[in-house]
This record gives sequence, structure tokens and C-alpha cells, in this order.
Amino acid sequence: MGWGLFHADPGSLDAWWRYGTALRTGSAQRAVDAWDSELAAVATVLDRWRETFCKALEGAVAPVRGSDLGPKVGRLLAEAGRPLSAVDGRLAATARVHDLTVVTRNAADFALPGVNVRNPLKIGERR
Repeated sequence: MGWGLFHADPGSLDAWWRYGTALRTGSAQRAVDAWDSELAAVATVLDRWRETFCKALEGAVAPVRGSDLGPKVGRLLAEAGRPLSAVDGRLAATARVHDLTVVTRNAADFALPGVNVRNPLKIGERR
């Protein structure tokens, strides 16, 4: 989610750096109220950005659930012919069932029959 937030609003990266600095400094010097107020102020900004980002994703992100998903994960594993983690299996099966694209840096893990996958760090690459 952080990558999407920073990609959608580059200004949030500055707030994230300020938040991290305040968090680290605040932990080292708990007696300094200025750092705590900076941490609270920046956390509020980041929270607003995250809330806006999550609302923008509503309807665009498929839930990874459903009682009928288990057999589909099993079929996918059988077709893959290799081990796959439970989480990756559910994500891949959900993508395949709904004709969605899995966006991940670990594209090789999702190179499965009927699963569209894209690495966001390799913009021109599509499968």
C-alpha cells in the first residue's frame, strides 16, 4: 500500500520521511515534546492520504475469499506442478477466476496457467 500511496501522491514521501525521523528521534529522546508533536502531525497527514488512497481502491480490488476458492487453488496447484504458498495460491486463484492481474515484484512466483502477472518495477514487461 505504501508504494501505491507514494506513487499516487509524491508529496506523501516527504511526510513519510518526516514521520520516520520523528519516530526514531522520539524513541531515542522520549523527553522531547517537540518530536512527539511532529510525529502526531505527520501521522495525521499520512492517515488522511491512506484513507483517500484506500477509498480510491474500493471496487478495484477483489477480495481474496470465498468458500469455493479452495478447490480452485487445488486445481491451480495441480496445474502448476510445483509448490506454492497458501497466500500466493489464493491470490493467483482469485486473479484467475476474476480475470485480474497480479501486480508483484515476484512475477516468477505467479507464472502459472491462466494467471496474468505484472511487475510494477518493469513497466514495459507484460505476461
